[in-house]
Amino acid sequence: MAEVISISVEGEAQVKSALAKVEKDIVDRLPLNKDLSDELSRQASARAPRLTGELASTVKGNPSADKAQILAGGGGVVYAGVQEYGWPEKNIKEQPYLRPAVYENLGYIEEKYNDYIKSIIKRYDLD
Repeated sequence: MAEVISISVEGEAQVKSALAKVEKDIVDRLPLNKDLSDELSRQASARAPRLTGELASTVKGNPSADKAQILAGGGGVVYAGVQEYGWPEKNIKEQPYLRPAVYENLGYIEEKYNDYIKSIIKRYDLD
């Protein structure tokens, strides 16, 4: 007759609880995305074409748990997109300010995400 082997795992509930906390921190990146969208919106605002300064004043961060976003325009500033992308039919050349703020900071963005993941690893002593 075959011998029956019994294995018990201790600490399963604690492991599940810790993994749930790690998952929550990784999925809900609102603090990180707020920092990123604040910084990128400051940089985009500084790059915005200026005649009156209204366009620059509308550039704002709009973070959520899953993304860092910057917005511009709204209200009386309906030309935000025209400034960013141009309007060839009206002979208006593009003057990008949003895209350069992002593209020129890709290394910074990557670094911030890496630091965030490292902080989670350290917080839960996973290294």
